[in-house]
Amino acid sequence: MALIKEFLNAGFKVYENRIFRTKKEIISLFITYIKLIKLSKRKINSDFQIKIFSWKIVGYNAKSLLFLFEEIFVNSSYGIKIKNDKPIIFDCGANVGMSVLFFKQLFPNSIIYAFEPNPISFKFLENNISNNNLSDVFIYNLALHSEIGEIKMFYEESIYGSLLTSTISQRGGDQFFYAKCDKLSNYMKDLSIDLVKIDVEGGEKFIIQDLQEENVLKNSKNYFVEYHSGLDNDNQLSSFISVFENEGFCLNIKADFNSFWNNQDILILFAKNEK
Repeated sequence: MALIKEFLNAGFKVYENRIFRTKKEIISLFITYIKLIKLSKRKINSDFQIKIFSWKIVGYNAKSLLFLFEEIFVNSSYGIKIKNDKPIIFDCGANVGMSVLFFKQLFPNSIIYAFEPNPISFKFLENNISNNNLSDVFIYNLALHSEIGEIKMFYEESIYGSLLTSTISQRGGDQFFYAKCDKLSNYMKDLSIDLVKIDVEGGEKFIIQDLQEENVLKNSKNYFVEYHSGLDNDNQLSSFISVFENEGFCLNIKADFNSFWNNQDILILFAKNEK
């Protein structure tokens, strides 16, 4: 009975999808979703490959790919309309590349710069780019921060693989590795960018600090930022938002209310106010 409810819920979510609306896309989404739900129930924790539309994507296991597929393809968390036929997109925190494939599905001619510090996730990302013969996708095994050098990255292996890698131990976990870090501003200078997606598990404030200091925040028309509240006693969401508002961005916020004391992962779309 529980599995039937999951399938019905999956069907409802796919039907509500506001990005992929053709009959072929809806059927493909639903079949892939059901397949991942069923496979995620098995106690198998090894490299796993699934086909999404025409893409072949490999990841840590079925559970991790289900999580990413649901968030990115089914819920269309990064769904956006861009007028430019060949948009420039920055993907900060690309993990295994599910979001890169999502953007390529929406914008086949897009030019994408993807950053991922975790070496294992980066290897999956590399394979998913090459296996699908993606062009104009440039990947960097780097952490992004407000300074250049080397930084400690915290993570914790789980049944989901390593989906959380953070510069903050409270967010990432007890294990760590050292990664090269760079400033995002060094890659955004002299470019007119259509979208920057930032999901770096608490490090977003350092990236935005860099963009603000180097005066390149205005170089992108849109930002999808996952803001992580309650880390290192930092609850200054208003201050974070004001940085964008002062640059003429309007915003749209998406969050789920669970309980008053739970920290929230808040997805915010900042869009350049053209009026």
